[in-house]
Amino acid sequence: MVTVLETTTTPQPTVSETYRIALQDVTTHAKAQLPVPLHKRLASAYEIAASGGVVMHGDDVASVASRTTAGRYYKVNGVCQCVDASHAPQGLCAHRLARGLVRRATQVAAARIANGNAPVTPEHSVTSDAVEVIAPATPETPSTPLYESPASANAFILVAGHKVQLTVRGHDERDVLARMAKVLAQYPAA
Repeated sequence: MVTVLETTTTPQPTVSETYRIALQDVTTHAKAQLPVPLHKRLASAYEIAASGGVVMHGDDVASVASRTTAGRYYKVNGVCQCVDASHAPQGLCAHRLARGLVRRATQVAAARIANGNAPVTPEHSVTSDAVEVIAPATPETPSTPLYESPASANAFILVAGHKVQLTVRGHDERDVLARMAKVLAQYPAA
């Protein structure tokens, strides 16, 4: 008689699955904490975040996709320039909520991954190995991200007989064009 040892292993969730679960958990927790008038915006924020519509930058600023205009992103940190932000309770539009969900879900997912995919709760403490992953003793040197400006204008001007390309960048087309016109007024057309 031959004895066969049979073992089963539970597959570990992928990083994407861990993040998706963390995003759902964070959204559920936020819904329990936020007042009811924000629940519809929170649902929209979840949709934006779950569809990859939030890009976090190194300085805690996020580019958050518009819910209504394809290809449009709002620069979001403590405030948002969307129309809804001025109407939303406490200025918490869907874009600000989406940024918050992604920030917190990333922290939760990182903690879970570092802790062997075990939950990080008062009942389930963080392992010592996880502490080093979550909060390393020597933090990495942050790199300065380069942002793409939502609006820019280019012109060639003559400066002391040299042809120079001038680029003016900003967040608003009208402001960029006004600044460009001011500079161009100082240099006559060749």
